[in-house]
Amino acid sequence: MHTRLSRAEVPVESTWNLSDLFADEAAWEAGFRAVDEAQQAFGIYQGKLGDVGGGAATLLACLNALEALQLRLMRVGTFARLRNAQDGTHPQHQAAMARVAALHARVEASTSFVDDEILALPEGLLQRFRAAEPGLADFAVHLNRLLELRPHRLGADTERALAALGEVLDAPAMIYNRSKAGDLRFAPFTDDAGTVHANSFNGFESRFETHSDTRVRRSAWASFSAGLEAYNQTYAATFATEVNKNVALARLRRYPGTEAFLLQPHQMPHAVYSNILDIIQSGLAPHMQRYARLRRRVLGLDQLLYCDIKAPLDPDFNPRMPYDEAAG
Repeated sequence: MHTRLSRAEVPVESTWNLSDLFADEAAWEAGFRAVDEAQQAFGIYQGKLGDVGGGAATLLACLNALEALQLRLMRVGTFARLRNAQDGTHPQHQAAMARVAALHARVEASTSFVDDEILALPEGLLQRFRAAEPGLADFAVHLNRLLELRPHRLGADTERALAALGEVLDAPAMIYNRSKAGDLRFAPFTDDAGTVHANSFNGFESRFETHSDTRVRRSAWASFSAGLEAYNQTYAATFATEVNKNVALARLRRYPGTEAFLLQPHQMPHAVYSNILDIIQSGLAPHMQRYARLRRRVLGLDQLLYCDIKAPLDPDFNPRMPYDEAAG
């Protein structure tokens, strides 16, 4: 039986080196505490960003300090996420992820005043600050995007409360990822040669979904679908919670619709988004339908199933490439 490798069985040269982030768990713990202490001390800038006398310099110092804090938080969070990706069932890795989520919420809450105070500056004062302090040019993109959000910002207390609830608001994604990494189980399947294959989320997406053998591909898909089906109700409720959350936030922030709310961080005009969807439906769909018929004929199938979409048309044309050769 072909089985999945445990993390310990994977060759070291095929794994990432987390020591580039932190030398060991103790170093990560120290980094975590340092970020937590820094966010607690960040309040020294609160109430000072609108000072007409030294406001430009204070604002620059604050933005530099905020960027440094966010970079350190990103480093701490990346280490925890990559550790968890190694084994999503490991209690210590799960606990680290939970701690990082809570830390992220604390950082967001303790620094939320920055955007509020910038947006509360009297008309024209921010422009004068930017003209007086060349260093603020490094934050031009951030400041311009922040000004675009002015109509959708809530009161300072509300923004602080929403930031503190970040861990709760991110719960749907956390539940999905936690179940995907630790709870989902897929039954093994047998190919025509009698070989039994273990199946998994990563195994299906990285190996079986693009397998040239139709029996292997479809058997893996049947196993994969059955494993997902066991969580239909849970995933439906989780997804509905995410949708309802976004609808509520869009209304609170006075967006014309949830799509506009979700597109804002991507700087994507709603008209462009809608146009892309229209083109896919009207312009691309007929060609994709023709392509599906072509795939069915070339693969010699009586019908094209969803699991056949990524089957290679010519397996010999795309041989497996060892990492060392690809990197060289």
